[in-house]
Amino acid sequence: MTFFWGQKQDPFGGSNAGTMMTHGDSSILPFLDRTVLDRLRTDLADDEGVWKTLVQSFIERLPYRVERLRLALATGDFAGAVEAVRSLKISSQRLGGERLADLAHGLQVDLHNSPGADPAQVLPRLAEAHLEQLSTCGRHTAYLLQAHLEGRRASTPELSSALHLLGFPTPGYSRE
Repeated sequence: MTFFWGQKQDPFGGSNAGTMMTHGDSSILPFLDRTVLDRLRTDLADDEGVWKTLVQSFIERLPYRVERLRLALATGDFAGAVEAVRSLKISSQRLGGERLADLAHGLQVDLHNSPGADPAQVLPRLAEAHLEQLSTCGRHTAYLLQAHLEGRRASTPELSSALHLLGFPTPGYSRE
């Protein structure tokens, strides 16, 4: 089964480029891969203070990273957009933000598939095609990371409902 995060048009004429969110053939990438967080904690010799600081720093800087990307795309700054999306992707991967990293990778692919195109024309279209999902996924990833830091369960009916309305798959979601 292949799942698409929306039917937005590719600014280069195709459809759904960079928006497919699958891992393998049928399992959807998790918002947060907790094994990555556990491995990071182990790599830091179980230094809880450093681990928590890294996670909290990511949460605090995430809105800045997304805004930096938005500004670069909106102003036609190709080099700035490439750097901003790379930063978002790598920082997400380091903390297990699998969906966010994959969405950033999709935008990165679209950026690299636009050589010679006029950045003032292409980048705003890429912003329209990618930023809402990146921003929403970023907020959810930050929510899950914060819940993980606090040792609490990160699933609520309100959150599931909001994600469902935004087009994110929510296993077991019911309006009842």
